[in-house]
Amino acid sequence: MGGSCPKPLLKFFVTRAGVPIAAAHTSPLCKTMASLLVQPHTVVEETTVPVEKPDPKQTAGETKTTAPVEKPDPKQTAEETKTTAPVEDSKPKQTAGETKTTAPAEKSNSMQQLLYAPQWNLEEMQLILTYKRKDWEEKNCQIEDSDQPTPDRFLKAEKGNPDLARSRWRYTMWFKEKFGLNHLLDLPHPLYEVISKYYPCAFFGLTKDGKHPVSVEKVPSINDVKLAELGIGMNEIFYHYLWITEYGYTRLAGDGTRGELSGYAITDLKGGSLSMAMGGFKRLYGNLVGSYFEMHEPESSFKVDVINAPGFFNWVVYPVVKLMAKKQTLAKIKVFSSSNKKFVAHISKNVNLDELPVEYGGTLKNDDCFKGVHSINQHALATEVLNKHNLQMFTEEMLLERLKNNSKQ
Repeated sequence: MGGSCPKPLLKFFVTRAGVPIAAAHTSPLCKTMASLLVQPHTVVEETTVPVEKPDPKQTAGETKTTAPVEKPDPKQTAEETKTTAPVEDSKPKQTAGETKTTAPAEKSNSMQQLLYAPQWNLEEMQLILTYKRKDWEEKNCQIEDSDQPTPDRFLKAEKGNPDLARSRWRYTMWFKEKFGLNHLLDLPHPLYEVISKYYPCAFFGLTKDGKHPVSVEKVPSINDVKLAELGIGMNEIFYHYLWITEYGYTRLAGDGTRGELSGYAITDLKGGSLSMAMGGFKRLYGNLVGSYFEMHEPESSFKVDVINAPGFFNWVVYPVVKLMAKKQTLAKIKVFSSSNKKFVAHISKNVNLDELPVEYGGTLKNDDCFKGVHSINQHALATEVLNKHNLQMFTEEMLLERLKNNSKQ
């Protein structure tokens, strides 16, 4: 997270380690291999990849599930109520105070909306994530310039070019402010428990030097089918992922700001198959996450450890990564067939084993390895914010009841 999760797999591992997808694909072999993993209509040489439209056969839960049952406040702005409004050539007028919303007063109301983020608009995000530099500059999708210095990670991503780095950073700040991403932890997240149950990803502390948050994610284990049955789709899952990432970089490791932090990601591919790269929900989801991190979270990885890598990873994915990436990028990525002694010896150089689950060579013995102290703290934060807004955490029963009531309307 912030250094974990897929793209599809090719773009994922390259962007996670800090190199843009625009790395030269000059050899025919590289282009052929990349075409297996990138969308058919995508030009491999381009720096951004359009997000695929969902299959029309997908369930409603995978496309739009965030429409609130309650009537919108007439005082809300058009930005807060429209979900498909085109991007205007103007600067956002939101302020930090506008990102908070008042939740319904009834704590037992199982018909409460799924998300309480008035600026969140996934459809528009997906559109804007296809922008290239010319687009965001011509459409004025940048915050006003200030005396704040350009973060080093943007300078590194733009190879030391101060003008390009500044433009990209101003675009990122505009994007995050427009969609309220800087304030996610202040908003109710009533789906935290349910999504966490079916999407195993969590932070497990910091590296030994205290500089890098350590995350573990089981991408193949995302149970998108079960979540869809509960009315939870791409929209809510991506929101949850960014919520978790924001926690790791601002609460666990940071001082409340994103700063220059980079993460140590353990990506568990156990149960993975080539279908993850060729199609389906996980590919679409990976595309979305990878596009976001490639553009707006450059240099976000300190190290990436891939464990339980299936056979296809070594003969389809990693050869292309080697052709694309620079030496310093490849040095960040290590691939292991299992969490064996070699893996434990490697990871113990940077990570305290008493903060890792047993299945990854650590000593953390929980019935569920994703119920460590930091997951407990995340849950406590989510509960605290819900209580402030007089809301309950959703249960599966509540979500099923909500779908049932919706079907009667």
